[in-house]
Amino acid sequence: MMRVVLLSILTLAFALPLRAADEPNFNGRTLSEWLAILKDDSLVRKRKAALVALGQMVSGDEETRKKAMPGIAKALKVDGNAGVRAQAAALMGQQPVEAAALVVGDLAEALRSEKDSDVRKELAVAAGKFGRLSGSAVLPLADVLKDPKPETRAAAADALGRIGKEARKAAPYVVPLTKDADRAVRFAAVFALGRLDPDDSETACETLVEILEKESARKDKERDGEMISATIVSLGLLGEKSTDAVKAIARHLGDSDVERRQLSALTLGRFGIVSRVASAELKKAFQEDADKTVRANALHSLGVSHGADAKDLIPVLTTRLKADPDFEVRIAIAEMLGSFGPNGKPAIPALQEARRDSQLKVREAATLAIRAIEKPAEKPPEKPKP
Repeated sequence: MMRVVLLSILTLAFALPLRAADEPNFNGRTLSEWLAILKDDSLVRKRKAALVALGQMVSGDEETRKKAMPGIAKALKVDGNAGVRAQAAALMGQQPVEAAALVVGDLAEALRSEKDSDVRKELAVAAGKFGRLSGSAVLPLADVLKDPKPETRAAAADALGRIGKEARKAAPYVVPLTKDADRAVRFAAVFALGRLDPDDSETACETLVEILEKESARKDKERDGEMISATIVSLGLLGEKSTDAVKAIARHLGDSDVERRQLSALTLGRFGIVSRVASAELKKAFQEDADKTVRANALHSLGVSHGADAKDLIPVLTTRLKADPDFEVRIAIAEMLGSFGPNGKPAIPALQEARRDSQLKVREAATLAIRAIEKPAEKPPEKPKP
């Protein structure tokens, strides 16, 4: 009997070190030891050091992450030091998207109760990193939009924009922030409005148009270029087919900044037929802009804006097919003419001339366009006789 007991004790004695050795280790301490320090140590610096260690241990290790996150989440919600809570929030936001289920619920819960502005900012940033998977954090984030610190309001608005359509209920709370005294808050609100798919898209559109027109009215040196670009993008994403939005964007086809001209020319295509009100500006950009990307984007938007009447553009297109200095644009023109099918017959002489272009790819595009135009229309299938 004594021999059996002694054997059991020896087995246990050897088993315990093995289990400890198998546990993840960082800087001489195991996962359990670091979690214990995070939970119980009275020194803030040691609890912060524990979070650094845990961050290293969970990186790229799914099993360790699953074991560590409950302890990190608890520190996020109950630690008495705001710096520790903020660090825990940042660590949770660093986790991969596939780990969202492990952290998003705790982030949302912490947002509901957290009062410290700096911690709320880190929570908002973390929630935003998980995009639409952070749907449970939408209402708490909407409340954070009223935080006294501008950087925290900006983080909340940005996070809502990254969550996207799942956060559309927060749109009415984002709109007022476009007039916030802080530029970063206004920028985040503009970013968010284009991505929330708000129920009241008309109001959101009017708000964005007002911002764009206000910036357009400033002198070149006083304009906020980043705000203009963000507003143009958001108007394009919003999907509100507004002639006012088209006109406001079209003004930037003549912008001194080439990237804003490129963006404006491309975004107008998102408005479909409505963008025809900017035909004159688009044609000018297509024919005269020094940048080939602007010309190519304007060409695309012109085609979209004319829809079934795109054949009316043939005189403009055939002139540029010969005159445009960049072969990429000439290719795009030939391809558009080919897309007209039989309606593109008036363009055949210009396309035949383009078959002698100095660039092989232009010649090939012209040949394909002619084939597409001359291709016989397919007859509808005959109805079976009764």
